[in-house]
Amino acid sequence: MFTDVRKEALLHRWFCVAVAAAGLAPCAIGAQPQSQPGERVSINDPQVIGTFVFITLENDDVVRGIIVRVEGGVLTLQHEVLGDLEIQTTRVVSVSRATVQRPQVPIRPEEQLPEVPVKPPIAGEETEPQTLPEPVVEEEPEAVWNSRIEIGINGSQGNAERLNGQLAFRTTRVTEGTRLAFDTTWRVNTAEGERVANRLTLNARNDWDLPDSDWTLFLQGGSEFDEFREFDARVSAGAGFNYRFFDTEDTKFSARIGAGFSRDIGGLEENAVPELITGFDLSHRLTERQRFVASGELFPDLDETGEFRSVLSARWEYKLDAATDLSLAIGLEHRYDTQTVNDSRTDIDYFVRLVLGF
Repeated sequence: MFTDVRKEALLHRWFCVAVAAAGLAPCAIGAQPQSQPGERVSINDPQVIGTFVFITLENDDVVRGIIVRVEGGVLTLQHEVLGDLEIQTTRVVSVSRATVQRPQVPIRPEEQLPEVPVKPPIAGEETEPQTLPEPVVEEEPEAVWNSRIEIGINGSQGNAERLNGQLAFRTTRVTEGTRLAFDTTWRVNTAEGERVANRLTLNARNDWDLPDSDWTLFLQGGSEFDEFREFDARVSAGAGFNYRFFDTEDTKFSARIGAGFSRDIGGLEENAVPELITGFDLSHRLTERQRFVASGELFPDLDETGEFRSVLSARWEYKLDAATDLSLAIGLEHRYDTQTVNDSRTDIDYFVRLVLGF
């Protein structure tokens, strides 16, 4: 239940008229000092409990009152007219301290207490020094971490002996205005006791929000180690801009463009290759337990026309147990590189993994 300032004033007027008619207290609009939003405060600050504030919601509605508590992602607000309101913290855009704290009912002259004279200090008498209150330092919101471990193993014995294993780790760190994402994947396949695939990849990207915009500035880097490629290792880095087309609880879609370079170490060509960076990220919640995730990156060579490398992936996830955050993931990854020999330009990995979140 939320109201904007105009609706709140109208409710407050009718409430005051009812109270005045009952002869309980003078409550005309304008008899109280008007509060206005002041400095912004954080709902994660323990000092905000008991403070009279203005809260702006994601739909631009504004509601005011005293913060009673903030627990489990729910903010409880004591409203002057509507009583206690429960607000999801994800719907809160900003919280501002009121310039005039909670309005007070004026005291009638006959109810005022007589002034007590202050005893003047006596010469030679020791007085306790007055200490000023320590300034309140607002704590920065804590970073939110979300990590996952993925394990996939399959094989066969008999006419053909095969064993395929995959291990992945992903983590994100989100703060106010920044998002860091890191992932690493190791894949090894054996056939008849001989290793036929052995690849390790590491990637990291950090995004910084631009003020009052759906654009972000990103910086990314990665490395790849593949036993069965012409190089020992490949490193890459770049920067650019990312735009969030959708950023809701169910659907997130963004695309990015930038520039960078890649360099092969221990290969036939070890010079740095300038590259254009294009990519996208998509995540859509199908049901309470199902989610579809896809991403792709294309790196055209800026020196040689027609040369490029790309990485595309898609996966379907099903939540097996919400209490332990255990999921099943089924998907594939397609990798293509025109700068390798024709019979090894394409790698396609299919996988079935158990995912444990923490």
